[in-house]
Formats: sequence, C-alpha cells, structure tokens
Amino acid sequence: MRSNPPASRPESEWLWFQRRQVLQAAAGWLALGGAAGAWAQERSNVVERVGDVLLNGQPLRDGDSVRVGDELQTGPGSRLTVVVDGVALHLRAGSRLRIEARESSPLLLGTLRLITGAMGSAWSAGPVRR
Repeated sequence: MRSNPPASRPESEWLWFQRRQVLQAAAGWLALGGAAGAWAQERSNVVERVGDVLLNGQPLRDGDSVRVGDELQTGPGSRLTVVVDGVALHLRAGSRLRIEARESSPLLLGTLRLITGAMGSAWSAGPVRR
C-alpha cells in the first residue's frame, strides 16, 4: 500500500481509498475462513500493524494474537487491523479499544468498548447485533 497520495488526487480522497482497501482485505480474509484457520493453527490474527500498538499495556509483537478480554491501544501515527471472533476491526491512530466477553461465554465477543479514537469494523454473517 502506498504511503503518500498521488499528485492527481486530493489527500482526503486518498485516505478514503486506504481505509477502504484495509476493510476489503480484512473482509475477504474473513470470508475465506481466515479467522477460523488462524485460530486452529494458533497463528496471529493481526492482519496489519503500523507503528506503536499496545496489547493489554504491553507492546504488540509479531506473532501475538488478540483475544476476547484484551485491550488495544494505538499510538500517534499508528493503525491496526485485526480479526477477533468473526469481526474485522480497524483502529486508527490514538485509539483505545476494550474487547469484552459475553456474559454467557467468556470466549465469545460480547461488547466492543471504544474508549477513545476511531474504529471501523466488518462483521461476518450471524445474529442481529446492536
């Protein structure tokens, strides 16, 4: 992915295409069973990481996986795309997100609590969510 917009497009339009590409890639990965495959093989579910990202207060390293019950925080100029329990999440710079479990099952996603910042998401097919 390019980091600088081409001269023929305004920067606001270029940022829109960058966000769209990340969400399309994450949704495609989800649709092809990437989340289930990664979980079964115990690989990382982090699709893209740029800059400084904290997982539960510690720096996120290559190979780390994000799970229900974790808290994510992106630093200035950072972004993160991750898939958790069938949900592709894209966190922008300066965001803090808590991934909370369902009351009925501590392993399933219950609530996404965006404390600060901005987030985009793509959800797999399933029950109605609110």
